[in-house]
Amino acid sequence: MVPGAIFISHRSEYADLVKALKAVIQETAQGQISVFISEDIPKGDDWRAELEKSLQGAENLFLIYGAPYEDWSWCFYETGYFGAQPPCEGRERRIFCVKRKDIPVPSPLSHLQAIADETELVKALIEIYRQNKVDFDASDLRARVKAITAGRGVDVVYDPVGGAYSELALRDMAWNGRFLVVGFAAGDIPKIPLNLALLKGCSIVGVFWGAFTKNEAQKNRRNNEELMQLFVAGKVKPHIHATYPLERAAEALNEVLLKRVSGKVVLTT
Repeated sequence: MVPGAIFISHRSEYADLVKALKAVIQETAQGQISVFISEDIPKGDDWRAELEKSLQGAENLFLIYGAPYEDWSWCFYETGYFGAQPPCEGRERRIFCVKRKDIPVPSPLSHLQAIADETELVKALIEIYRQNKVDFDASDLRARVKAITAGRGVDVVYDPVGGAYSELALRDMAWNGRFLVVGFAAGDIPKIPLNLALLKGCSIVGVFWGAFTKNEAQKNRRNNEELMQLFVAGKVKPHIHATYPLERAAEALNEVLLKRVSGKVVLTT
């Protein structure tokens, strides 16, 4: 374990925020605090081993918890793996759940220390800095953390779940955002308070792709062509969790069934 080291667990859509937070921590701590994030690890067959090595080396874990309607299975795996590591040299490993005030800590992690705003986040970082005898400017740390955590909401919500989570997602919209109605995996069709669309200035758009391909075949073809062009140009980069040779296809499918996969699994021949 590296004294003071921090692992930040997050979903991919929070990557920009997490990269900014990592930079702030490393710069304000003058390089004396190491910060691990999953984007630092090259993708490949040994990605999980490298991830677990980073978790083993961290003394603190910050879980960036956005909203309950998102899939947090991989973040919970990271948090659980980190929590199972033994203390080192009498130093306690700590887990912080960084969330908004209006969102409860997920029930499996209700025992964690919750951080509900930038003030509490700065307080936790100051404690880590002082524990590790880091010389820092507290006012600079506060200003820089506040700058990157001032939330503006999300521009697009892709909602295939429905149920009670849809309204929560709609409340997270940025001005002029788009809420895409894709499906109702939760089982219940939500009743949305339309005043939220008014207050957010956002659009609620039905996305029925099957009907779209039939009713607007030309647009669908153009969309697919543009998507392929973006992929070839490297502007769209699907997250590849791991690659397996074809003879290990059963192993790859088992990983999917056990919900250990974040992104895509690719079979190679």
